[in-house]
Amino acid sequence: MAESRSAISFTVLATDPASGARAGRLETPHGAMETPAFVVPAGQGVVASLQPDEVAGLGAQATAVSLYQFVMRPGADQLSALGGLHTFSGWSGPIFVDNGGYQLARLGGDLERYDGLLVRPRPAPDQYAQRRAQERAAAQGRIVKVDDDGVTFRSHLDGSTHRWTPETFVQLQEQCGADLFVALSDEFAAAGSGRRAVSPARAVRWAERTLAARQRTGQGLYASVAVSGRARGEAHCEAVVELAELPFDGFALSGPGADILAATETALRDTIAALPSDRPRHLTALGDPSDLFAAARAGIDTFESAAPTRYAAHGLLLTAAGPLDIKRVVYREDDGPPDPTCVCPTCTTFTRAYLRHLFAAEELLAYTLAATHNLAFFLGLTARVRAAIIDGVLDRLEAEVLAAYPPSRRGRPARLPG
Repeated sequence: MAESRSAISFTVLATDPASGARAGRLETPHGAMETPAFVVPAGQGVVASLQPDEVAGLGAQATAVSLYQFVMRPGADQLSALGGLHTFSGWSGPIFVDNGGYQLARLGGDLERYDGLLVRPRPAPDQYAQRRAQERAAAQGRIVKVDDDGVTFRSHLDGSTHRWTPETFVQLQEQCGADLFVALSDEFAAAGSGRRAVSPARAVRWAERTLAARQRTGQGLYASVAVSGRARGEAHCEAVVELAELPFDGFALSGPGADILAATETALRDTIAALPSDRPRHLTALGDPSDLFAAARAGIDTFESAAPTRYAAHGLLLTAAGPLDIKRVVYREDDGPPDPTCVCPTCTTFTRAYLRHLFAAEELLAYTLAATHNLAFFLGLTARVRAAIIDGVLDRLEAEVLAAYPPSRRGRPARLPG
């Protein structure tokens, strides 16, 4: 087994007696994080048209960027020459870097997507649309090729061919200079098959190769752990146990599609139960506020979610009274704040009528103000969850918050735009 060379440390400070949710402290090369923590997505080094100091002012402790995006543009060599991610993006706090799985899954055409507004189901496509979707998926499937040694794919920008192996992937991550990065996984769509290409045995081999290739000691390295509600066989469970025994600094859990918890909450709990309790767990995607509580109860320490800014693009604000579609005509003459309970810059400065006007006029400021509020809401809610875990009142807080987000007919909270 490879020797651990951890650049981070993690301490559990409190555990909720009813659920097992935990509050802790994660030390990184660029500062400490109080957990549970919402890691704000900054795919290409920018968060929703906001400056880094504005994001930090909302309470953000860390950001997460996309390795795929930076390797495609401006390139790992150029990024390294410009001082690495922190210098290049102007963010001084901890930075997480993903393993490219989300972007490569999109290239492979096997990514579950959510569409439409809350409580408004996506219409079933007609026969022609279904056929076109199948043709697109087949064409996209040829973009990503996974084999035992690595993954080959074509850039969505210029069609250039790229090859990632566990070893070259570590080199790219180390060039970027993030605080924490996730090991390469084979969670990409199988070429043209419409299936996921996850191989439990391959996942363990790639994890071992990643650890062996590690050179820098100033970065935290997380294992990539697949969570699948569709195929959790004996081999998958054994692979999770083997990954848990390797000297990774933490574990990044990912699943099928943009929202793991929608279909695999039980599988998530089972996977976490097999992981060591002394190392941090990161979840790659959440949806609505109910997912935040589900993740915390399952024992997640850090998570990222593009949901707040995605909702903002639709003009949907997350408020203490529930989701608010600011584009509705009813708010045209409403001189009240978007959320009377919120103290973010948007709610303390502007009215609902003004925000509605900006969206109607298609002004860029509309997105900035909506994103500011939604990020403040999610970051504030995460801080409240942490305090509730410490005080042992997580169930009470969950009941209070989710009363404003009624369940859908499927028994889960109504889905927001995705």
